[in-house]
Amino acid sequence: MKTPLTAERLRQHLRYGWWKYVLSLALILSLSSILFTMTAPRPAEDQKIEMLVYGATREDALNAYLEWVRQERFPEQELFSASVYTDAASGIAGMATRIFAGDGDIFLLPEDTFKGYADQGILVPLDSVPEVMDALQAYGIPTDRGNALGPDGQPYLFGISVTCLPVMESWLVDRSVDRYLCIRVRNGNDETAKRLLIQMLKDLHSLDGMVIPESITASP
Repeated sequence: MKTPLTAERLRQHLRYGWWKYVLSLALILSLSSILFTMTAPRPAEDQKIEMLVYGATREDALNAYLEWVRQERFPEQELFSASVYTDAASGIAGMATRIFAGDGDIFLLPEDTFKGYADQGILVPLDSVPEVMDALQAYGIPTDRGNALGPDGQPYLFGISVTCLPVMESWLVDRSVDRYLCIRVRNGNDETAKRLLIQMLKDLHSLDGMVIPESITASP
């Protein structure tokens, strides 16, 4: 015979078993969040650009700039974003895991890492892109820095020193080492990555006469 449910039995059950319902609710919310993340629509590879940065940097400023430039210069694109990795947040290994998984379109890398990726054939030799070389000349950005050996053992211009882009350099929290702006090969949105790099050279090469909103360049 079933035990009849009474108010007293219900109160007693809740007194000792309430945590089961809290745990169940937490699990349901967690699973719902994971399911939403997995099923949420994502931009196609040719509709987004992600910048991967190693070293303490103002991620808010980078993302604000990228969203501004997307709206102003690349309205046909769906998403421009930046992800910053530091030793306190998974470090170079965490970023390397993503890079070797095929993530990232534009990188900002410390010198040793930059040279290693150039040697492995992960980076675009910028001196093979006439439009980039024209932009470097137009904005007075030196081409004698950012050279590294490619997979064939020959030197190429694989990156732009951040010291040549003082606006971007001002967003760095850690300036103890030089870093280089570069493009990944076969990134899924090659033409846009190239155009964005050229736009960054234009926007970030001088602190004078900037067209970027002051709200982006201002310190937090």
